Amino acid sequence: MENKENYKQAIKVICVLVGFGILIFLLPKQYFLNTLTVIVGIIWAIFITHKYAPNARLNLSYEMSPRCFVILNIEVENLSKVKIDKEHVKLQILKYSCAKAAIISEFVPFKRDEIIPGEEPIEWSDPIDILNTTKSIYPGERKHVERLFKIPSEAIIFHVGLQVKVSLRGFKGWISGIFNWDSMQRTTTIFILPQSSKRSAKTIKRDVKRNVLK
Repeated sequence: MENKENYKQAIKVICVLVGFGILIFLLPKQYFLNTLTVIVGIIWAIFITHKYAPNARLNLSYEMSPRCFVILNIEVENLSKVKIDKEHVKLQILKYSCAKAAIISEFVPFKRDEIIPGEEPIEWSDPIDILNTTKSIYPGERKHVERLFKIPSEAIIFHVGLQVKVSLRGFKGWISGIFNWDSMQRTTTIFILPQSSKRSAKTIKRDVKRNVLK
């Protein structure tokens, strides 16, 4: 999928450059330098964005352990060409009753005043900082963290959000101001944990899938 997207972007750039080339050919000579300057500026912008823009892949998934526990898998991967200096990586986990399954949106609030009316959790909890010992993530590097939860005594919805804020300072900060780079990236997931019992892990997995499909 990523290669296809890269090819699409490359084709778009080529089409734009070809279009400008045809425009230069058709324009009078007195406009040649102005048009050439614009083309060089566009190429420079594309190069800078490709070279320095921070780009991270965030992934949240979960799996059931054999002893009525849930393992939350958290991954942050640097897809950009340069290292990412992180400002923080926050994990937010909010619990909801199953009665709100139909109204919960994809948005996970990281601040109390961001809660959408009607989507109040059972109780508010502040996000926690993870990857505290990690200062930078190098190109191609993937950081993986696991969190363990016990299946509650009653069925419950877990709404999980992952937020990464990139530190843009010095040259990166100056470039980000020009190209309006976003220093914040988020991803969310939602899953239903069935009521705990002495059932086998396979049975629990099957019930979870049924609840999610509903």
